Amino acid sequence: YSLLFAACFAASCLLAVVINHAIYTNTSINSPLTQSVSAQLKDAILFVCSVILFDRDSVTTATIAGVIISLLGSAAYAAVKFQESKPKPTTTSSSSHATVPPPLASPFDSATESPCLSPSPLMAMHRTER
Repeated sequence: YSLLFAACFAASCLLAVVINHAIYTNTSINSPLTQSVSAQLKDAILFVCSVILFDRDSVTTATIAGVIISLLGSAAYAAVKFQESKPKPTTTSSSSHATVPPPLASPFDSATESPCLSPSPLMAMHRTER
């Protein structure tokens, strides 16, 4: 292999690490939906820039239709997810009083513990905290 190939390969690996870190940071700060929408936007910008910079003659109607369908699908997905993430309005009426059920009892609350489980320090600590 040539030195140029090795340098290009190393640069490609470095850029892959950078893009993966950017995706991780974007997803952890925002939401996966934001990451999906920003990835679609990046693809659209990349498509337009590649057409302008490289080969305008290779663009066909099918290529443009595919990009538009992809962007519309992403926008529809984002709209549906946004609607689902909105808090649902609650209806309250004065005649119905909602009661909260009591918490479920632990199987280890009784004096006799399960014979198949030996008592552990964590279970003892759980009992003493109450």
